Amino acid sequence: RIVRAAKRVRSILEGRLTMRRITLTSLALALGVVLALASLTLAQQAPPTWKQGQPRELADSPLAPIAQPPAPKAPGEIPIEKIKVPPGFKVSLWAHGINNARAMTWGDKGTLFVSSRVAGNVYAVVDKGAAREVKTIAKGLNLPNGVAFKDGTLYIAEVSRITKMEGIEDRLDNPPDMKVVYDVLPRDLPHGWKYLAFGPDGKLYFNIGAPCNICMPPDTHANISRVNPDGTGFEYYAHGVRNSVGFDWHPVTKELYFTTHGRDWLGEDVPSDRFDHAPRKGLHFGYPYCHQGDIPDPEYGKGRACSEFAPPLIKTGPHVAGNGVHFYTGSMFPAEYKNRAFLAQRGSWNRTQKIGFRVMMVTLRTADVPKYEAFAEGWLQGDQITGIAPLQAADLEAGRRKAAPCAACHGPDGNATLPGMPSLAGQPVFFTHWQLIKFRDGRRKDPGMSPFAANLSDADMADLAAYYATLPPRGRPQAVDATKAAAGQRLAAANYCTSCHRPDLSGQQQVPRLAGQDLEYLLRLLRAYKAQTAADLDGTMTMAVQPLSEADIENLAHYIAGLAPTP
Repeated sequence: RIVRAAKRVRSILEGRLTMRRITLTSLALALGVVLALASLTLAQQAPPTWKQGQPRELADSPLAPIAQPPAPKAPGEIPIEKIKVPPGFKVSLWAHGINNARAMTWGDKGTLFVSSRVAGNVYAVVDKGAAREVKTIAKGLNLPNGVAFKDGTLYIAEVSRITKMEGIEDRLDNPPDMKVVYDVLPRDLPHGWKYLAFGPDGKLYFNIGAPCNICMPPDTHANISRVNPDGTGFEYYAHGVRNSVGFDWHPVTKELYFTTHGRDWLGEDVPSDRFDHAPRKGLHFGYPYCHQGDIPDPEYGKGRACSEFAPPLIKTGPHVAGNGVHFYTGSMFPAEYKNRAFLAQRGSWNRTQKIGFRVMMVTLRTADVPKYEAFAEGWLQGDQITGIAPLQAADLEAGRRKAAPCAACHGPDGNATLPGMPSLAGQPVFFTHWQLIKFRDGRRKDPGMSPFAANLSDADMADLAAYYATLPPRGRPQAVDATKAAAGQRLAAANYCTSCHRPDLSGQQQVPRLAGQDLEYLLRLLRAYKAQTAADLDGTMTMAVQPLSEADIENLAHYIAGLAPTP
């Protein structure tokens, strides 16, 4: 293009003065447009998916997704007495020590199989009468949220594939290999975790969530789909479903009911999440055009009417995040509870006053609106969530002793001086703990860290993480390029680094402290995220780094390395 432009300019200079003026003016305008677009691109890098759709006036909002604790609470720390249920019911602790539990399914022989999400594990809980034994039967998986059981086989849904473990209940101590059932699902991590259940038709149902908070999703997303147990016969069952992480079929009508998570950043009290009913295949439930059945989306709802889409059966509340549905068919509860639906709600983050964190109950009534009421609540006490309070080490002194082998690389006070080694001092407890878990289960690999972490217990990791969090971070002398650092500061703002890592890049919850880290280490890690070879807890960093060039990575690393850590 440059050669052709040069020849054209030469022709103009040979005699077409008027055209020269027009062309040069156009060239100047074009260059101005290119520069303006380049500036616009820098300013409009895609935000983290949880910030998509956030109004400009809320850019500094402290609201953010709630961190997943890296370890379960000890039995004595679980406030069973605060959970309130109807008269005649009693709540007791049945099993504990299950990290990041998400969904459950029963085996034919009485084994309870439990999934996780960011922990990457699948567990089997065996009832021993007075106590329950928890066995980890799979680990290092990619957000294995969904589990379902049929004919002696456990099915597990990760982000992009469904696998099965045949005859698992007879081999809990020596689990069989995981065989692929279906492995061509989308790989998007936002809303990529699956719920999994067998329908009355014998087919395996699962959700494919929208890869965003609010966007025009590809045709392959925002739906509930199904396949045969052998992986054949894939088809979409319901459309316009932003994200469903819980569904079940009515025991009598055999019709599908499911929860739907609504979009964020429309307001504190809107839109409501939904409990939906899909009596037949092919219905569209409105996303992204319409929310809660009667609120057109301000961007994608133009030219569309909410009446085009299936309305919610129940508006379950703003941002309550329904995470499970189960129609009761047992015999332990009073007879009137038969065929009622129970809805587990994980609870809100996109709301100043929290809501949810409870189990709701739905009674379907002929020729009348369903009855929607609380069955179990108490996990939310004021503004505190009793199940995920910040972790504390059982013994900080034990953490100090256990950190002795770490000093050679990370420094005796947690501030590394060796090139390429990260400092651990002042890192958030959740972050350090999660990294140790990933080294232990093999999702993150390092010739020094992997063998060290392999022998750590959950208590060891909690002690180490809490100990390092108490140490004051210090900067280190580094050869930072001032020009690159200035460019990196602009990139950090344009790429929303401060949204997760805080304005001073000091980190929070599961998000690490970056300020003052080793330059060589930062370059290595950013390049690994770009190459998609770094272990990423939830995919956020891998997505964030993809638009960056090698020059961008260098500029960011120089900026971050040159920052003075704050206490």
